[in-house]
Amino acid sequence: MVYLLVEISGHRQLAKLRGGVVAGLVESITGLVRYSGGNAVVADKGMLLLSVDPEGKTAEAQAELVYRVYEILLQRRRELQGFTVYAEEFDDLNPGLALARLAQSSLVSDRTDILRIGDRLRSRLEGLLIVRPAGEFADVLGRSERMGHSYRLVHDFLVREPVVELLLSILTPLVNRERPPGWVHVYGLPLCGKSQNVSAALRRLAAAEGNPPWLTLFSASDGLPSAAPFIESLRPDFMDRVPEYLKPAERAAWEQRKSVLELETCADHFEEDFFAAYCHYLLAYIRFMDRKGLPPIVVCEQFHAFGRGSHELLARVIEKFRDFSPIIPICVSDSPVVPEALAAVPRSAVEIAPLGLEELREALGALPEGAEVDAEDLLLRTEGRPLYASHYVSLSVKADQRGERISLDLLRQIEETCRKSLYVLYLTEGILGIEEARRFLGREGLVPEVVESALGRLVSLGFVRKSTGQVVLPSVAALLEGEFRPDGLQAKAAEYFYGQWKQGALRGSERLVRFVALWGRFEQAADLFFQYATELLDRSEVDQVLDYLQREDVFPTMLDPAQARKRDFFLDILALRASVLLKEKDQSELRVTKAKEERPEGDWELSLYELSCAQHLYAAREIRAALDSAKRALIASQRVEAPRLEYRANIEIGLAMLANTRLEEAEDYFTIARESSGGEERSYDSLRSLGFEAVTHFDFGNYSKAIRTADAASEVAVAICRREWQRFLIFLRGRCHFALGLYDEAAGAFQTGTSLCRVYPHAAASRVFEAWTARAAYYAGTRQALKTLEEMDPSGEVLFFTGEIRAGNGEWAEAAALFDRALRALDDEREAYLPSEIVSWRSGFAGIEDRAFRGADGHGVLHHMARAMKAYVVAHLEDSSEGVAELTRITREDKLSDQDPNESFYYFLHSQILPEGQGDLLVDRLTVLNKALKHAQERATRIDEVKMRRAFLQSNRWNVRLFADARKHKLV
Repeated sequence: MVYLLVEISGHRQLAKLRGGVVAGLVESITGLVRYSGGNAVVADKGMLLLSVDPEGKTAEAQAELVYRVYEILLQRRRELQGFTVYAEEFDDLNPGLALARLAQSSLVSDRTDILRIGDRLRSRLEGLLIVRPAGEFADVLGRSERMGHSYRLVHDFLVREPVVELLLSILTPLVNRERPPGWVHVYGLPLCGKSQNVSAALRRLAAAEGNPPWLTLFSASDGLPSAAPFIESLRPDFMDRVPEYLKPAERAAWEQRKSVLELETCADHFEEDFFAAYCHYLLAYIRFMDRKGLPPIVVCEQFHAFGRGSHELLARVIEKFRDFSPIIPICVSDSPVVPEALAAVPRSAVEIAPLGLEELREALGALPEGAEVDAEDLLLRTEGRPLYASHYVSLSVKADQRGERISLDLLRQIEETCRKSLYVLYLTEGILGIEEARRFLGREGLVPEVVESALGRLVSLGFVRKSTGQVVLPSVAALLEGEFRPDGLQAKAAEYFYGQWKQGALRGSERLVRFVALWGRFEQAADLFFQYATELLDRSEVDQVLDYLQREDVFPTMLDPAQARKRDFFLDILALRASVLLKEKDQSELRVTKAKEERPEGDWELSLYELSCAQHLYAAREIRAALDSAKRALIASQRVEAPRLEYRANIEIGLAMLANTRLEEAEDYFTIARESSGGEERSYDSLRSLGFEAVTHFDFGNYSKAIRTADAASEVAVAICRREWQRFLIFLRGRCHFALGLYDEAAGAFQTGTSLCRVYPHAAASRVFEAWTARAAYYAGTRQALKTLEEMDPSGEVLFFTGEIRAGNGEWAEAAALFDRALRALDDEREAYLPSEIVSWRSGFAGIEDRAFRGADGHGVLHHMARAMKAYVVAHLEDSSEGVAELTRITREDKLSDQDPNESFYYFLHSQILPEGQGDLLVDRLTVLNKALKHAQERATRIDEVKMRRAFLQSNRWNVRLFADARKHKLV
């Protein structure tokens, strides 16, 4: 006979104060034991002795009974002063002696709220309960996964042989390529066993494979709506093995992009890079599965929750592998609706309906003896939902439950460790993966064995999806929240999430921000929110941030006035940066004013405000004011030790110095910025500082150093998948080669940029690359360049390059007309508000020379060059005085800067239209030619590599002409 002794501490006092609690407990426990064929032998003075005859009962049934008695008490422990449960098996021992033996053992222990079993019962239940020896008795820590009778019940109701056979009849020809590649649509009402039947069919398909490594997509994340399900499908154990299954060229492409899948980048073309990287992941997966003799199957759980972008991404994946080795997506959905993106893709549909009466009778016939349930009654209670049906027959004490209440009542009966684990899974869904959730449970005092057992039981009962770890019934949250709120579990989770995020182990997301705002501290939520939105802006996700800022649930908590002010300040600062990036000058000015009014006291807030002002003022070309704001931001950031703000303030100061043509000071500040980065060598800020430093070297004339710096910046751009900067740095490298007279190398760089624009579309950048490719080809002696340019849209830059060629051919009238059109086009193309973070592709000069050299009228270098070339060709058409006068103005009165890289070019053009000796304007031709020569020689001295310095002097087309004329007049 198996005896259980239940002892409730402080029984007498508890009976007076809360008699109903004690009576209810006794009734629940005795009811459970009697339902299992046992008896309540003694019930007196807080001691309850129960007996059950083990004859005819499996070890699983005995373990289930003992543990459920413990669970009932555990659920009410907050209302008790403590309890103990002792269980042991005795032969031929009357109840009185059994009570004495168990009571004597309980007196030895000073612990409460425990379940202990004796050695004999422990040997019978070996492997079913997780135990820790403690003398004559062993402490029970939890339930083992081997306790599986509930699993059998769930399986009997959820998995239906006809459905499995139907799924196999559809999958088999797809696997054998006897049907065109397509997708399988498994749909039906929620909780009807769709996922379980798919899993059963796949296990059958895999034959001897114990745990087939299918990929599973599910929507459990936010912030990246299209890619989120695909990110969730990445198997950590496979990521490191991907290169094993790729060829060298594929492996190189994978290494360049895999960080996108790991969300470790600041990608600005995330969708394109993600698709390319994910296809390499799938390619490796297909080859891996092929070696195992298994088909490449992708299961899309909760397909009805996927967004339109995810549908489109899936359609692209199917198309990508159609002719190679078709991926077979199985999309499990609550809805029969076919997404528009997949409408043209061949589909095989399987509807899984609720259980009918005969199916229920068949499932009930497989139940253990003594578990009789009326099929018709069960059908009414559950509406044929298999999960509710399996939960109903699993209930130890049945009442008049219906629908979802059945599952909630079962949840009340299972052990606390299961309920706690389930609640943690619910809380962490979309924030932590299943492994991280396990670690968090470990921090809450649950040993790994207990956690594994609890999670296994939740899966076996159908509360959790095995493949994804998702909670099946979100309504359990309301039931469990009240239970675990006194323990502060939600607040502990918020603290843990914030700590993990601070350490870089957890990425920011809207879900994470909401959770910490709801359950954590305001300061933590504000920090998370601001940094998350800032990262989105760093990735150029401006529209997403603006939508986010307008939502009412950004801070779903009650705030005091100081907190509300800080929230509003953050919202305005983020909206200000967004409006600057969108080039909305008027909106930016309004938000600067609003942010100033709401700014809380403190150096961190001051630094943030001044930095934001500096960015706006720089965009508006108010450079002096921008410099002052950036300096104030720097000083405040240093006082409060905010390295990221200090980094960005140094960059803004460097940009202001560059705009004032203080090139060497600009270089110093970009270098200082990197030194204040705190070791972030591959970040958005390090990319900007390196990129702007390369621009500064170009503008200064040190083309060799500009190339080296651009190459270093390109490595960062590739590492963090920043494609806008990557193509700009390719262009800058091409411009350096062009300036050096290495026109073939320049054309190669521009062609590479054009190819990149095909992968990451950008119409303006593509036009600039094509125009400069044609110009480099012309300078290298190719005649096709003119035709190419004349077929392009006539931007100011394209018209200028076309005019160059016409002038080079001596077609002065045509060239004059083209330069005139170019000047008018450049007037229209002026950018009055240009943010520092945006690479301008208005022309090939806009993002390089125009950072430093712009006139008071807002025109940059190209406009100046067009004026000079027009004057030059006009002088060849008629009386040269008009052209001479214009070039005199350009070189004397309208100089962009003393460091203008084109000074030598302007003086040379001027010298070519002056007559020998003194001209009409008393300008000596040789004097002007000598000035052109000295400017070219001085600029050459700035190039720190001898080979490139020689190329600049001997290969640059205009320098070749300059030095030939200088030699002719014995100036060199």
